[in-house]
Amino acid sequence: MNPAAQKYAAQYPERAYQSEISVTKVKLAFGEQVLKVWLMAQLENLNDFAGVKAKMNLEQMEELANIISIDYGYLRAAEILLFFHLFKKGQYGQLYGSVDPQLIAAALFQYTKDRQVSIARIEAENNRRQLDLQRAEWAKNGITREEFERRKSAKPKNTSY
Repeated sequence: MNPAAQKYAAQYPERAYQSEISVTKVKLAFGEQVLKVWLMAQLENLNDFAGVKAKMNLEQMEELANIISIDYGYLRAAEILLFFHLFKKGQYGQLYGSVDPQLIAAALFQYTKDRQVSIARIEAENNRRQLDLQRAEWAKNGITREEFERRKSAKPKNTSY
């Protein structure tokens, strides 16, 4: 899940939203230090990508990694990759003159709102597909009310036991 994997999260955002591995799970499985290093790798990648003179320093990246770890632990690791891809794409603003950690934090907050809308849309689409499949099954195996009544009245009643 290095920064090069951001493109895969961007190609398959539905998978990113449905991934099993959250930021908190990474912290629990590998420790806080590993999580911080992974987050800082994403931030360093953004630092290198941004065409500005003033880059984030190590302390700013550590603090931003802590904010992500604490406040956004529910996000999946793949969603973090997706966020950084979208941020670099310009979807969450533009960096002018410096890589501003506060702007990145604000963009992440906006991303979580957009994420909720995307997840709701995906769930609605999945529910619609399930309903379509169920309706097709009913159409294939179901009978009309009239047919049900005809079959019910046509059945001989067995009165001997």
